[in-house]
Order: sequence, then C-alpha cells, then structure tokens
Amino acid sequence: MSGPGGRRLVFYLSFAVVVLAVGAGLVVLGPPARARARRLDGQRVGDLRNLSNALDHYVDKRGALPRTLSELEGEPWMRLRITDPVTGQEYRYRVLDEHRCELCGTFDAASGPEDGSRVVDFWRHEAGEKCFELRPDSK
Repeated sequence: MSGPGGRRLVFYLSFAVVVLAVGAGLVVLGPPARARARRLDGQRVGDLRNLSNALDHYVDKRGALPRTLSELEGEPWMRLRITDPVTGQEYRYRVLDEHRCELCGTFDAASGPEDGSRVVDFWRHEAGEKCFELRPDSK
C-alpha cells in the first residue's frame, strides 16, 4: 500500500471511520441543540431546587413566605439565580396561601430517563411551562 492507490484507500477508510464515529455520536447523544436544551433544562431544575431550599430556609427564619423571589436574593445565606439562564426572565413565583406557593419554569424539552438526567420525580416536566407546588413550611 505504498503507491497512490494504497494511500487513497487509507484516506477513504479513515474518512469513513470518522463519518461513522460522528454519526454514532449523534445517534447516542443527539444533535448538539438537543444536548444544549437538556443542559439548560438541568440548570433550570437546579435553579428551582435552590429556590425551593431557599424558601424552606426563609420560612424557617421568618415564619412566612416571601412576597417575591427578589426578597430571597437579599438573604446572606445563599446565592440564588432567580432568572432563566436564556431569557433572563424571572422564574414565576406565586403565593397560593399562607402555606403553599408555586415556582414555575419554562423548559425546552421533557425530562426523562433517555436524557441521562437524575431528575427526581417531583421535578419531572414536559416541554413548556411547568409549575411546581411547594409547601415550604411542612416538615
């Protein structure tokens, strides 16, 4: 395989291996846009979990739910992101009654076992807006 025909064969075989490897990667991992959507949705769930923990702490300390998420930002005990990482819009928060509230985020895709996430059942979501009802003062 030292002649021009041999080098060409090696080139074509190498090219075929690279194309197959990239194709297999896309099949296993999905297109880059889907991987980015999963990563961003994971970040959104993490933000909402952190906010849920902050609400627990706030209620333990103050005895009542905050009126807005901005009130949580002023607390010295936790760094929080209260806005969506893409849109910059504040996550939706609403007090339902003195013991319950909801946190809402807008997701790019449904969570599930195929996305490789370890989303706890409570934080599972479909694509689009999903609101999670919380009871921060219940132990």
